[in-house]
Amino acid sequence: MKVNNEMVLFTAAGFLGKSLEFAGVSKIIPQLIPSWLSQYHFLSILFLMLIIVLVSLTGIHPVVTGSTLVGAIDPLSVNARIICRQHLGF
Repeated sequence: MKVNNEMVLFTAAGFLGKSLEFAGVSKIIPQLIPSWLSQYHFLSILFLMLIIVLVSLTGIHPVVTGSTLVGAIDPLSVNARIICRQHLGF
């Protein structure tokens, strides 16, 4: 029974993320993140966590917010390649 609830949650989160991507929100969300923040990786992570927490306080499940952010943010716009090289060795 619990698996069905989780499956519905993740399906809805994925559907919301993709629909926001098709609607063009993926171009707006990176503009809302301050450009200087991409230089400070730790602060970038804290900022994204703060967004997830604040949105969850309004009643939206954190999985929905997280999957929306993952689907909407282009990794190159937040220098994800640089983060992987510096911290993970890729």
